[in-house]
Amino acid sequence: MGQSGRSRHQKRARAQAQLRNLEAYAAQPHSFVFARGRAGRGVRQLSLDLRRVMEPLTATRLQIRKKNSLKDCVAVAGPLGVTHFLILSKTETNIYFKLMRLPGGPTLTFRINQYTLVRDVVSSLRRHRMHEQQFAHPPLLVLNSFGPHGMHVKLMATMFQNLFPSINVHKVNLNTIKRCLLINYNPDSQELDFRHYSIKVVPVGASRGMKKLLQEKFPNMSRLQDISELLATGAGLSESEGEPDGEHNITELPQAVAGRGNMRAQQSAVRLTEIGPRMTLQLIKIQEGVGEGNVLFHSFVHKTEEELQAILAAKEEKLRLKAQRRDQQARDVQRKREQREAHKRKSLAGMKRARAGADGDSDAEDPGAPAEEGGAGQQEEEEDEAEYFRQAVGEEPDEAGSSGPRTQREPRKQLGNGLWLLTFLGLIPPKKEPGLVPPPGCGRDSGNIGTQRAQHAEVYGATVTWLQRQRDSALRRDRARSVTPSAVGATPCPANFSAAAARILNSFQEDFLWPLLVAEFLVAVAGNGLALYRFGTREQRPWHPAVVFSAQLAVSDLLYALTLPPLAAYFYPPKHWRYGEAACRLERFLFICNLLGSVIFIACISLNRYLGVVHPFFTRSHLRPKHAWAISAAGWALAALLAAPTLGFSHLKRPQQEGRCAVERPGACIKCLGTADDSQLEAYRVYILVVAALGCALPLLLTLAAYGALGRAVLRSPGMTAAEKLHVAMLVASGVALYASSYVPYYVTQVLNVHARQRWITGCPSFADAAQAEKALDLGSYVSYQVMRGLMPLAICIHPLLYMAVAPSLGCRRHGCLGCGGGRTPEDTESSGQGLALKPTATPRTPGPQSPEL
Repeated sequence: MGQSGRSRHQKRARAQAQLRNLEAYAAQPHSFVFARGRAGRGVRQLSLDLRRVMEPLTATRLQIRKKNSLKDCVAVAGPLGVTHFLILSKTETNIYFKLMRLPGGPTLTFRINQYTLVRDVVSSLRRHRMHEQQFAHPPLLVLNSFGPHGMHVKLMATMFQNLFPSINVHKVNLNTIKRCLLINYNPDSQELDFRHYSIKVVPVGASRGMKKLLQEKFPNMSRLQDISELLATGAGLSESEGEPDGEHNITELPQAVAGRGNMRAQQSAVRLTEIGPRMTLQLIKIQEGVGEGNVLFHSFVHKTEEELQAILAAKEEKLRLKAQRRDQQARDVQRKREQREAHKRKSLAGMKRARAGADGDSDAEDPGAPAEEGGAGQQEEEEDEAEYFRQAVGEEPDEAGSSGPRTQREPRKQLGNGLWLLTFLGLIPPKKEPGLVPPPGCGRDSGNIGTQRAQHAEVYGATVTWLQRQRDSALRRDRARSVTPSAVGATPCPANFSAAAARILNSFQEDFLWPLLVAEFLVAVAGNGLALYRFGTREQRPWHPAVVFSAQLAVSDLLYALTLPPLAAYFYPPKHWRYGEAACRLERFLFICNLLGSVIFIACISLNRYLGVVHPFFTRSHLRPKHAWAISAAGWALAALLAAPTLGFSHLKRPQQEGRCAVERPGACIKCLGTADDSQLEAYRVYILVVAALGCALPLLLTLAAYGALGRAVLRSPGMTAAEKLHVAMLVASGVALYASSYVPYYVTQVLNVHARQRWITGCPSFADAAQAEKALDLGSYVSYQVMRGLMPLAICIHPLLYMAVAPSLGCRRHGCLGCGGGRTPEDTESSGQGLALKPTATPRTPGPQSPEL
């Protein structure tokens, strides 16, 4: 039982001690030290060194991002108990240090005239003393020369004192004081010297030999006859180990201090070793608040009493205008809330009256609003409806329909019926008002139709006449602006004309195009698959930029080739799509995306060759594989962005007749249209022009510029033979010819085909019969486009030949093929590039000769 009691007492005492420690730690000042803005590497390192000085009562791992403002830091500092901010910043001319007291200020702004980092101070010392145990406790603050030089000097001293926890000289443990922070004020220059030292306490009064014995490393006494020689004369010890102690640093210890020989009531020497950083500060100004407020002191700007009063008046005026805006905003919010409530009450009252009129007798006369509501409310509703009629019709409402006396609800009925007719015919938007009901004869209450028609005949006649004029003019405007037959008022193209044209155009695809696509698929998959296999197995990692771009081109070509089998199956007679609408849109998207990717990566390969040959030193110093991967990712993103609208334009065309799809009945087949329908043909034409400009013309210009500069550099190279120059010229010419004979004709014929289709659709309604429609077809542009659809995939079959000039693993020189220089020796290969650096600058070394990068 006694053991249990002691255990509870120990737990309670331990918990109370922890609580006291937490309270004592929370009562101590804490700080944030950070740099703001574009401070530079030196100032940021200075902030880290200053953070080291403030340990352990600072955030050692504080990270401030660019988007974080000072208000964010203040908001975080409150819950964490942070009392001070030490902020470093840099301008074009000076470096500034701000000391802020939270949460109410003040803020002291210093200019850093000179500073030295910790690493520079330590490197200048022969023996430095700095270890982690020194930073387990805050430093001892020593202020010097902060005398009666003004209130601003007194405020500086108070700010620096409050930056560190207070010390009770009667209870302080000397073992916790391992560092010293000295701040010296020079009244003449008004500058502050900021110094940071480590403290070491050593005993005095003993000989050098005794000091050596008290150290951890025992001296070598093999040459001594007795230990007295070491204690008496210090034999074998260097003169540098004798420290120059004097009265200035010798004191009597009031308590034992960690270290050999530092006993209580014994004399010891206190030695300081500077560990940095150093700063020379000059006070610029003192402000109220945290970063903003009235300037209490300024070293360079001095204002008169009148100027101070003007500044205070301007600030008070600013605060008054701010309060006035807030009051106005509150009144506006209250007014809008009251208007919403009034409108809600008005709507509910109208709904009640409408239900009451619907449930009552239709022949009975509407007595109008009750006497307590009528008057102002009824007149306001009638004015609203009259204004709405003027805006919708453009004429004044007729209020003098009859000369005799009328009831209170008759003008509202006539106006409401005219507006209802405008809304019913779709020429004006409906007005959401519960009091507006359709005219008699269109609902269930149509008892007295003859009487009510006589009342509204005049309004109906004028309204219908005006509506006819407006609709006729609108139809004429739409017909004049129409471009395609699908516009409002235009006659659509007859179905038999479209079917006859489709039968002629599809015959080329079904007869010639699909077998060509199958053959190109087999060749492209074999060539690009082999290239990717060689890249993955034989190229050393990391790949140099030329191999990275070549691998991306191979992936793009391989994905492009995988879209050819579904297209060939679709063209196989009968032309019928069997895979659904989602597969149709996806196939068209992948087709366009990988086609654009091939063009982009060919341009990247060309630019890489240009940089490697014309600017080899820049390429070797700055171009890295990570840059090639980043450019490749951007190329894929650009290709996907340009191909994204294809997902919206592509669609399925449903069969026009019943039955099973067959060659004899093409109208029963489902069509996957990669282009837009007739209503969106103009938008599709604009899209094709944009793709042709950004996905073909721009890369072509970059490729031509790169190859032109490369060829000029090669032809001017004195170290290359005529055969080598011819070889380079042939490679450059083949790349440009491949580009110009495949991609450029494809986009040109595509634009011409869309334009021809647009002309044919515009003139389709005017054709007399199907024969005239077939004769009007522009077969030249269509056949040219289909031919290029078949020949353009040949480019992806030839691309593996381009890799041989880039990647060593695909170079034919290893296999000694004809025309590739297979009979050369390694010495010949190396000597051929002495005049001009044609090898890739970032290519890793591989055994054996390598093909030059061209």
